[in-house]
Formats: sequence, C-alpha cells, structure tokens
Amino acid sequence: FPGKIVPLNMDDHPAGFRLSRGAWMAAIGRDAEFGVETAPSVAAGFCADEGCCMTTFTGKGMSWINGGGTVLMRRLEQNETITVDTEAVLAWEQTVKLSVKCTGGCMMMCFGGSGLYNTELTG
Repeated sequence: FPGKIVPLNMDDHPAGFRLSRGAWMAAIGRDAEFGVETAPSVAAGFCADEGCCMTTFTGKGMSWINGGGTVLMRRLEQNETITVDTEAVLAWEQTVKLSVKCTGGCMMMCFGGSGLYNTELTG
C-alpha cells in the first residue's frame, strides 16, 4: 500500500491519543509526552493486534502519524460504535473505548479473509 502521512493538530485533541505500533512519526514542540498503558482487556490487547501495552501520546502543536492505504479520520459521537479491521487502526483518542468482536461464524472466520476478530471503537 502507498504510505500516507497524517497531520494531527494536538491542540484539537487535549486528551491525547493511543497509537498503534509504528504509527508515530514526528512532533513539533518540546512538550510531546509518551506513556504506556495496559490494554483494556487481554482480548482487546492481543486480538486487536495491539499487545499488552499501548503507547499513549499527548502534547501541543503539530504531530504526524503514518499508515498504509486509505486513511480516514472519524469523530465518534458519544456511544457511537464502528467496527474496523484490526490492522486498519492507526490512532484513537484516549476517550474512545477499544474492544474486539468476532468476525462471524466458523465459516466466515475460516474462509472470509478477515481473520477471527475485528476491532470495535466506541465514542
């Protein structure tokens, strides 16, 4: 997939982000802070392909993340849930809840090409 660079104005996201592995590129400013949080559950950590620890990022000014393929930014309303492929998530605001959902029945999991789980993000 062709790479995409996504600019983030951190002033618009005071709560910061959780980042997928390898998504962060750069930030302008001295107040960029990284942290590590445990995954909300074992299933969410390992089945959503994020591992047991998730990177958090807060700060002010401009930052950039990168990913492959088409990149969409979506602001979720409160309690709105979207389901996405586990490999398609680059970053999500810290106010968003991450969980996993089975892709379907046995036949879908084995022959559907989407794997066993999808990621659910809830605003």
